[in-house]
Amino acid sequence: MKCTPTFVYANVLRGEWAERKAVIKYGNKLINKFNVISDIDTSALQKALQKADYKLAYVEAQKVKALGKELYSLEYLENPFATAKLYSLQEAKAVNEAVKTKIESWAGLTLEEQKKKLTLKLNELENTRNMPLGK
Repeated sequence: MKCTPTFVYANVLRGEWAERKAVIKYGNKLINKFNVISDIDTSALQKALQKADYKLAYVEAQKVKALGKELYSLEYLENPFATAKLYSLQEAKAVNEAVKTKIESWAGLTLEEQKKKLTLKLNELENTRNMPLGK
C-alpha cells in the first residue's frame, strides 16, 4: 500500500479524533463521579469540554483525578467516597487525620489496652448514635 499524503493525514485525523473521544469520555466520567462532592470543583473541566478545548480538558481532568486519588488514599475511613459525598473532601481528610492521630497515640499500649480503648470508643459512639436529637 502506498502512503500518500492524504492517507497519512487521514490516519493522523483518526488518531486525533480517538484522543478527543477518550478525553470526552474520561472527563464526563470524572464529572459524573465527583460532581456530588461539594468541594471538588469540576466546573473548569465541564467548561473545557463544552468549549471543545480538549487539551485544557485533559489538564483539568488530571486535576480532578488527583483529588480523587487523594480521596481514595484516606486509609482510616471505611468508605472515603461516601464520607466526602455526605460532608466534603476536607472534612473527610480531617476525620481521617483525627483517627490516624488517635491510633498513633495508642501505639505504646499493649494489645489488651488497645482493645479496651477501642471497645469503649465503639460503645460511646453507639450510645451517641442511639440518643434522640434535640433533647
